[in-house]
Amino acid sequence: MGDADVPRRAAAHRAAFHPSRVTEESYHAVRRAWPYRPDLDWIAEAPDGSAAAFCLVWLDEANRAARIEPAGTAPGHRRRGLARAACLAALDAARRAGARQAVVSPRGDDAYPVPVRLYRSLGFRECARSLAYRRSV
Repeated sequence: MGDADVPRRAAAHRAAFHPSRVTEESYHAVRRAWPYRPDLDWIAEAPDGSAAAFCLVWLDEANRAARIEPAGTAPGHRRRGLARAACLAALDAARRAGARQAVVSPRGDDAYPVPVRLYRSLGFRECARSLAYRRSV
C-alpha cells in the first residue's frame, strides 16, 4: 500500500462494511498511526484497477504477534478467495517481519458467519469468545 492506493482502499472498505465512515482522510490518518506498516497492508486488485479485497495486519514486535484488523471484500468480488489471498500475503509479510502467532477477533455469531469461514480457511481456530451486554434504560 502506498499513498496512491488510499482512495481505492478507502472505497473498498466502505463497500465491504457499508455503512462505513472510512474516508480517504481517515485512512491517511490510519497510515500515520503507530505501529502502522505499509508492508503489512495488502489489497487484491480487480481487473479494473479497483481494490477488490484487503487485509491490514498490525504487528506487535515485542510479543511477535500479528493482528488482522480489518479484512474485507467489496460486494461485487465476494466468494472468489480474494480476501483470503490478501490475508495470506499480509500474514506472510508479518511472519517475515518477526511474527510467530496471529490473532483476529471477528464477530462470530450465527447471524454473521462469513468472517468465521474466512479465518478458519486460513488456519485460525477459536480460542476465546466475547459477549456483548446491553442494558435497557
